[in-house]
Amino acid sequence: MKSDPDVRFAPLTDAALRHLPLKDWVDRFGAGAPFLADILHHDKDGAYWRAVDIRRQLHNIDVPMLHVGSWYNIANWDTPQYFLGVGQEAMSATARENQALFMGPGRTCCRTANPPQAARATSTSDQKPPTPCRRCSSSVSTTTSDGGTSLPRPPVTLFVMGDHLWRHEDEWPLNRAQATFSYLHSEGDANSADGGGTLDRNRSDSHELPDTYVYDQEEPGPHRGRSVCRGRRARPALEGTPTGRRALHLGSARVDDDQRDRRDRGQTRTWRSLAPCV
Repeated sequence: MKSDPDVRFAPLTDAALRHLPLKDWVDRFGAGAPFLADILHHDKDGAYWRAVDIRRQLHNIDVPMLHVGSWYNIANWDTPQYFLGVGQEAMSATARENQALFMGPGRTCCRTANPPQAARATSTSDQKPPTPCRRCSSSVSTTTSDGGTSLPRPPVTLFVMGDHLWRHEDEWPLNRAQATFSYLHSEGDANSADGGGTLDRNRSDSHELPDTYVYDQEEPGPHRGRSVCRGRRARPALEGTPTGRRALHLGSARVDDDQRDRRDRGQTRTWRSLAPCV
């Protein structure tokens, strides 16, 4: 299945990526992805997932915690949420008052290998930026015995994207933060880098035309990739090239069974989007 059998995380071959039905991948991945069978067999929210939903158990937590996350981690939505939730719902006042948050520029703390170059030093200090692994290891060994007094103070440490600065804050979300909304615009021709789509802070006009584009499930358009949580292995040169006038992939319906898998293969569909793509 892999392009290079001797490389653990080598890209899959084209034939492997096109293989259907999806349920075959449960056996193909085996112990490498034990969650895949659960996802395919329990595709709707309900009792099965609620039983393992940590968000429903925050009130049972009674320990100080350092919540470590990374802005580039695609699965990182829950780190700030748990920091807030445990700080509000933990069993004891000691636990609620001793929660800390560390958000760095890497991809998967503490295993990040190649953070963005600008994140490797601050522009306002000669000191090296905080190291997630060092902070994690020291906190794990001390916070359980000292009641959380060794946690960072102020409790929130953030790397500010764009400014390339480490910042220490008292809360998250920041009280002084202001929400900024951006809107997509189009007259029906925003289908590629050569299209007429724009992005600005003016609310979209309800009279703007929807875009029409062609989507082939066998040949989805490449995205303009940037940093992802798998490091440099997951960023082939193709992801960084403009797509030109190739079709865009915004999403598709869930595949229900083998028959539908076979029926849909190779078919080209026309979709209409009310939100233009730029």
